[in-house]
Amino acid sequence: MKLNFNIQLCGIDGIVALGEQHNLSKIMANLLGTSRSEEPIKVMDWALKLFNLQELDLDESDFLKLKNIIIADKTLFNIAKAPILKIMAEFKK
Repeated sequence: MKLNFNIQLCGIDGIVALGEQHNLSKIMANLLGTSRSEEPIKVMDWALKLFNLQELDLDESDFLKLKNIIIADKTLFNIAKAPILKIMAEFKK
């Protein structure tokens, strides 16, 4: 399944936040780059693709790994975590 996170983050007021630092793909790249994983090479490959605003093409197993990394992360605020998980839920349908 192909996942595209190249979307600008919206504030709680619904206004789109401008700037590279507010792009969900860039936010996820930074999260993955600083996460601890049992598969650091794979996760860093994902981070580099996301940093370059590319789609991730994941199988079921990798989809679950990514989802678990996002859910388990304690540094990402809900304002970014919720839209990421919503995108993942839409692709899972």
